[in-house]
Amino acid sequence: MVRKVKDYVDVSNPEALRLLEDIVTKYGLESQIINITLDYLRRYSKVKPEDAQALIKELTSKYGLARITAIQVVNIMPSTPEELQSIISVEKRPFKEDDLKEIVDLLNSYRVKSG
Repeated sequence: MVRKVKDYVDVSNPEALRLLEDIVTKYGLESQIINITLDYLRRYSKVKPEDAQALIKELTSKYGLARITAIQVVNIMPSTPEELQSIISVEKRPFKEDDLKEIVDLLNSYRVKSG
């Protein structure tokens, strides 16, 4: 049976983790690929899923980032304005140094504390 994708929504790593965990719990699915994917998402998700949604919303509405760029910012969680600039350089407009610092401060306020 051929299946076709009807629609899709880009999601951040933390959101993908929550979705995959929900699917595994609901349907009891387990495979090596699923386990590897879950391990990767747990290891590299740097904010909680609900925080990821809030950050994406704020980055798009307040700072005018495209949704896909905001998702990448949340996935990578840059810790310096220079790192942030390299990620958002795909945007059509330049960002002021103050805006970059403000965004990094925002990201740091949501960053999951390790340990």
